[in-house]
Amino acid sequence: MSEIKERSILICKGKNCSNMGSENIYNMVEKTLNEKNLNVKVSVEYGNCQHLHMFGPIMIIKPDNILYVEVNPNDS
Repeated sequence: MSEIKERSILICKGKNCSNMGSENIYNMVEKTLNEKNLNVKVSVEYGNCQHLHMFGPIMIIKPDNILYVEVNPNDS
């Protein structure tokens, strides 16, 4: 198995994404990282609004710049 590289997961904290449940997504991602002991290499944090309101909540994986839209806590 290859080594896990360091990553940051940014969850939008803008007003629209917050109204659509971004805090629940943040909590779910943080809990999952902790349960799988990935929190050493992968961090979760709130990011700034990306002005993609109609596609929220959004999540960005850095440094790869992978964008996920319409994220919900039930996504796997």
